[in-house]
Amino acid sequence: LTAPASHSDLTRFKASRDAGVRELGRGHPTEAASHLGVALAQWSGRALEGVAGLGLDDLATALEDDRLDALEARLEADLRLGNHAAVVGELAALVHEVPLRESIWAKQMLALYRCGRQAEALEAYARLRAAEELTGAERAAQLEPALAFYRVVGATSYVGRGEALLPASA
Repeated sequence: LTAPASHSDLTRFKASRDAGVRELGRGHPTEAASHLGVALAQWSGRALEGVAGLGLDDLATALEDDRLDALEARLEADLRLGNHAAVVGELAALVHEVPLRESIWAKQMLALYRCGRQAEALEAYARLRAAEELTGAERAAQLEPALAFYRVVGATSYVGRGEALLPASA
């Protein structure tokens, strides 16, 4: 069987993902969220699920990373649009699904903070610190961006904090 490349869900995913990432880079989060939503709609389940043992594990991992990258970009667009409360639950599930992906932790902490849920954001920070300690110094260096962000949020005083902590609508 042969089909044009445009009929492939992977081709449609990549085209929509790339358009979404471009729009996000241009500062157009509404358009980015739309494109990325279309890209993610191409997915159902995990990549190459049911074909384990056929030598496709590396490809499945790469495809899953592509999906997570698109999902993170869509979450970033949602955060820029001020949809913090709408993504908190999704981010909570993602930190359990991929606990060593520091950018997801940073997004979760930001969303919680912007929702006024500082106690929960502090809990997330504590869990991230525990993960850092369990995984050693090498992984600690990779987790540093999320930790650096939260050092600002976790301070006892919020006076003089940067605009990055403010809701997008502020």
